[in-house]
Amino acid sequence: MPLRPSLLASVLLTATLLVPAAASANGNGSLGHSFTYDGTGYGVTTNGKGMAGRASGPTSTSISISGIPGGASIVAAHLYWSNTGNSTNGDSSAVFQGNSVSGTKIGHHAGTCWGYSYTVGYRADVTQWVSGNGSYSISGIHGSPSSNGNGASLVVVWDNPSSTDVGQVIIYDGTSIARNNTDYNETITVSGFSNPTTPTLATISMGVADGQGFADGSRTFNGYSYGSGNIWSGSDGPMWDDRTYTVTSFLPAGDTSVNWSISQPGGNDCLAWHFGVLQVRHPNPDNDNDGDPDVTDCNDNDPTIYNGAPESCDWTDSDCDGDLVDGFPNFDGDGLPDCIDDDIDGDGDVNASDCDDYNASIYTGAPESCDTIDSDCDGDLVDGFPDFDGDGLPDCIDPDDDDDGDPDPTDCDDFDPAIYNGGPEVCDRVDSDCHGDLV
Repeated sequence: MPLRPSLLASVLLTATLLVPAAASANGNGSLGHSFTYDGTGYGVTTNGKGMAGRASGPTSTSISISGIPGGASIVAAHLYWSNTGNSTNGDSSAVFQGNSVSGTKIGHHAGTCWGYSYTVGYRADVTQWVSGNGSYSISGIHGSPSSNGNGASLVVVWDNPSSTDVGQVIIYDGTSIARNNTDYNETITVSGFSNPTTPTLATISMGVADGQGFADGSRTFNGYSYGSGNIWSGSDGPMWDDRTYTVTSFLPAGDTSVNWSISQPGGNDCLAWHFGVLQVRHPNPDNDNDGDPDVTDCNDNDPTIYNGAPESCDWTDSDCDGDLVDGFPNFDGDGLPDCIDDDIDGDGDVNASDCDDYNASIYTGAPESCDTIDSDCDGDLVDGFPDFDGDGLPDCIDPDDDDDGDPDPTDCDDFDPAIYNGGPEVCDRVDSDCHGDLV
């Protein structure tokens, strides 16, 4: 392993190189909050590769992503990379999956004991080229001696539709330098996340440049130590460490602000911290304890209402399917089952006044025809049509218009009740008995 020139001098001369730290502003000497992703089923995975040319790192490599659940969709993918050199602007572009991407500078800070003045960090949105688990190519950040690439990491946020846990992914980024036992207390405060109960899972992921085989100093999250031994040692290739640790037990319910450090006084390595990702997952709240989380339960305060609950014919969507019919009769197809529909046939006349609840052409005030149907619900079939005998049946439907007891087909005069089959005869010009004979 090559020793940094400044560290080699420190070892030989028992002296420490002192370089004033840059002021913390906009990621220069610090990490600040950049993203929060919060939703049911959300999670994150990260990985990276070292690309330090000063340590014979590759000019191109691939980052392997795993751990994304089957069926999950990609919410966001951020590519991070780091340069060391003598300018506050390093390699601001990279090539990802064969595509040239321009990075947003997340901050610069002092050099990492190689005789260069600055370390610079960049971030690019590469969501469109990340589809899930797999290998993703990266190149173009190697630079020259004045801008020497350190490494790169891919941070992928995903949404797993089969999970009911609420996931929060909080990303801090910037450039903050820890140098051999001088300005070595690299600590950030992460806040603003929800933590109502003990998480089902909490993890921290970090992208750190320039780690070698020197002592790191202690590391803590919320006052608890994480990792054992020298964790910043170029575990992902020359000068790059992308580390993830489970910290579920370090995050008691109610803690919503934590201090997080990558190294504290006592270390003797030179490190550049570029991003920190906190993932916190909780079960979805279930306020009414019906087994259906509030996020999917259509009534969080009634334990008889939940996805898949048994249905009754009523005004309550007990099974949360957005449907009140649920197989019950619904004559007019209006989304209300007949048992609760006050206008079953949908004719605008409520059942209480409609004289036929199952015929949309029959209702109070409907237009009338001369027929046997009381279409306008007024209790009258005549409705102004001729009714010779006044019997309540209009002539058009009355089988005996003159009400003489002889039906119209056999009555030889439908409109004279004195003329009918078998009527009494007198000597006149009228065939009163309808037998076709006046004699």
